[in-house]
Amino acid sequence: RAQFCHYQLRNLLAAPNRSDIFYANGGQIFKTSLACPSEKHLIMDLHKPHASAFDLRITCLASTPQCPRLLFAGGFNGEYAMLDLHAPITAPPSASPPSEGIVTHAYNGIVTHIEAFAARSSGLPSAAFCSNDGHLRLFDAATERFTASFAYTHPINCSARSPDARLRVIVGDSPDVCIADAEKGNVLVTLTNQHGDHAFACAWAPNAVHVATSAQDGETLVWDARNWSQPLRKLRSAVSCPRSLHFSDDGALVVAEDDDVVSVYDGGRDYILRQEMRFFGAVAGIALLGGGEEVVVANADRTVGGLLTFER
Repeated sequence: RAQFCHYQLRNLLAAPNRSDIFYANGGQIFKTSLACPSEKHLIMDLHKPHASAFDLRITCLASTPQCPRLLFAGGFNGEYAMLDLHAPITAPPSASPPSEGIVTHAYNGIVTHIEAFAARSSGLPSAAFCSNDGHLRLFDAATERFTASFAYTHPINCSARSPDARLRVIVGDSPDVCIADAEKGNVLVTLTNQHGDHAFACAWAPNAVHVATSAQDGETLVWDARNWSQPLRKLRSAVSCPRSLHFSDDGALVVAEDDDVVSVYDGGRDYILRQEMRFFGAVAGIALLGGGEEVVVANADRTVGGLLTFER
């Protein structure tokens, strides 16, 4: 069962494929498979980190089919950990520890979100780290070095690259949404006066046209990248605040709320048609498999929690 340590950060599930499902619980990361979900393996134990005086409390996970060999984890005190998934898993996991380091030494420098991707110029595995100190940092996984750091006016809660890797949508402790240069970090467009509270999730559709952002006002906004003047659609939550957004390969938008509800909007009909998947429990994270043919939900409820899967 996944467990979150910050009620606003719900990205504690990563699943590059059906055989590699990763979820975090405190300072530990477990692996399971949908083919045999009753079995789990501890692959990272960060209770005794090398880079920090504190146990690493995991706030977010990231892995992607574009970088399937790496798993990233962010920590509550500004730490990170990276594990090579192609390395043989040993028992105990401490026999082949993950790479660890510090994203930021700032007070309250929580790592809020990680996006794993292949670099546009080199194709090498990389990651974008968002943190509560108002910075977004680019990380080269091959050299294990941060190659760029971009400062913004407020804490950053989530970011997502455009499919052509040239732009990045950024949201944080502000109602404004920023569209920035993905490699230089400078803000090109600021979308104002639409969200009514701080934003915590964003996603860029594979068609490069649609962008989704969600905030604590309970609304998810869908934008058209060809005309940023106003949102294409405003989607109200069913129960609570939306915390995680994902687009399927065919453009459907999956919205995970704090508790009990995951909604799917049909992108082929301008996100008007909606299907709700309801259950009992807090959502610790979601992942899309097969381009969106299957949705995996990490339910953090102490009594009925576990992994839920929904297929088309």
